[in-house]
Amino acid sequence: MVDKAAFFMAEGRPFASERIAGVNDNMVRSHYHEFFEIYYLEQGRRQHIIEDSQYILQPDEFIIFPPFVMHHSFEENDVPFRRLLLYFNPEVIRSPQILRTLSERARVYKLPRAQSAPIYNLMKDILQEQERDDLYSRELITLMVNALALQLVRNSDEAARPEQRNRVTDIINYLHEHFTEDITLEQLANHFYVSQYHLCREFKRYTSSTIVQYIHNLRVLHAQRLLQESDYSITEISKRVGFSNVTHFNRVYKSVTGMSPSQNKQAYLKRGKPADLGMLESIRDDMTVGDLCQLAPLKTLSPYLFTHMSEDMWSRQLSAFGLEKCAIPQALGAFCQAERAGTFRILDVYSREVTDRDPEKAQVKLLYLAGKADMPFALVCPGGGYNRQWTLVEGLPIAWQLSQMGYHAFILLYRAGKTGLLPDPLEDIAQSLQVIGSLAESCHFTTQHYAVCGFSAGGNLAALWGTRAEGYARYGAPRPAALLLGYPSTAHGLMYDLLEASRDPAFRTGTGQYLARVAGSNFTRESLGRFSPVTQMDADFPPVYLVHCQDDPTVPVQSSHLFEEALNQAGIVHRCRFPAHGGHGFGLGIGTDAEGWLDQAVRFWQEAMGPTDGK
Repeated sequence: MVDKAAFFMAEGRPFASERIAGVNDNMVRSHYHEFFEIYYLEQGRRQHIIEDSQYILQPDEFIIFPPFVMHHSFEENDVPFRRLLLYFNPEVIRSPQILRTLSERARVYKLPRAQSAPIYNLMKDILQEQERDDLYSRELITLMVNALALQLVRNSDEAARPEQRNRVTDIINYLHEHFTEDITLEQLANHFYVSQYHLCREFKRYTSSTIVQYIHNLRVLHAQRLLQESDYSITEISKRVGFSNVTHFNRVYKSVTGMSPSQNKQAYLKRGKPADLGMLESIRDDMTVGDLCQLAPLKTLSPYLFTHMSEDMWSRQLSAFGLEKCAIPQALGAFCQAERAGTFRILDVYSREVTDRDPEKAQVKLLYLAGKADMPFALVCPGGGYNRQWTLVEGLPIAWQLSQMGYHAFILLYRAGKTGLLPDPLEDIAQSLQVIGSLAESCHFTTQHYAVCGFSAGGNLAALWGTRAEGYARYGAPRPAALLLGYPSTAHGLMYDLLEASRDPAFRTGTGQYLARVAGSNFTRESLGRFSPVTQMDADFPPVYLVHCQDDPTVPVQSSHLFEEALNQAGIVHRCRFPAHGGHGFGLGIGTDAEGWLDQAVRFWQEAMGPTDGK
């Protein structure tokens, strides 16, 4: 059966509609589109496999498929049906909020007739206007598609649940989770306690596809997203989606899509970036943190830009942080693109069982941005006085640049915001490393030669992790290959002495609250020493790169001078840089005297790894 609407979309139309009737029209394999599809069943009955879930569609029930969602439909023999289809590109939807909701997942609607009738009528009107095709048809169809999208979003909470799972849906779910691995029929049959013959026969009956075809389709689907939304080379993409040979990847890709990966990449470049990401280019200094958090493309990231959000932080203008200095718009854009490409993930560090017992641990997350295959990873610890994490300034831009250099970056959102916090965040690092280690094979990175990068209070945390007494050895973890520290708080004895001598109310309040979060409200110089890297350093301390501006108004540069002296006395390999101007919280430091520090730090890390690693 010919799908003319799909041909219209291939010709470059922004939307296309068609009514199709048939009998025994079972799809030969699961497929996906780069555009939205609304499938409205007018007559008959159809079974749909959507990724790893199965649904049964009856008349006046319908589905919306976002781009890049695997699906196919089938039915028993001799059951006639009629469906009404509508395809449209994401750029047609004018509301970023509506587009975001529609893009979240496929939804199956089984609504009462009174609720489905307006949607059905709009779809019929769109088809009629397409056939009319006069001077005003395109604009009118655009308005109707947006009205239709609004109706779908209004009813999104009423989407139906899938049918009861069976072995095939379990197999499909397994394939979606493991498609980047080398999956054999023997392994799959053993995993599901079934013979290879029955496995293949049952899978083909439900999906109209062989297991090998399905895996190829999955890999090509994810490859298309990486081609469209990342800067990875074709060779790198082939590895990421599970092909060991780029020639084989090219052959399979062309058999599925009809064009080579390089041709597909050129087509995406001509098309340009998704429309809703364009609003990130309009971020201005006079916007507030609250304004930023409410931008539609940042729905996933906004809760983590500043953890433990307060009203004063919500109202603070972005000029206080420096958009250009930290390359904030570019970093946000890169993370949004990575989210769509599937190369950015948010991970829970502790299991549900653990967080049920200790709810504070639920705040601990890892924001993972993938790098190149077989490269090491860096754990990034943003600062924030142990009161919150400044992820927007000291997390996202750093991770973005590390990823651009090929390294895998994990931003750690450790526990914060309470008095007597330490050593809890050190436990968070230890547990994070276990989570990261469990991902190494499937995400194609090495756990050897990892680095810990930290800023301000996060720099204190990173440096403490380098000590045997409080850090890696205490938790039975491997020693980092290097510590990359930005304006770290490493000498709490100095902070205590400055607090005692100061008559500045603002300094006394801020410093006193910070030290109380480190060692409790009754802190002493001695109790602070336990969490002061200067006093805890030993001969096994990792190599250190440190940058700290001389005009830092928050963490005195003397702290890092004392730390450098301790490094010298312990014989630790290190490189320290003390630019004249740049202040505190400079992140990447673009346009300041500290500019270029991260490139230097990564070269230092590479030297610490040895001549053949991390290149």
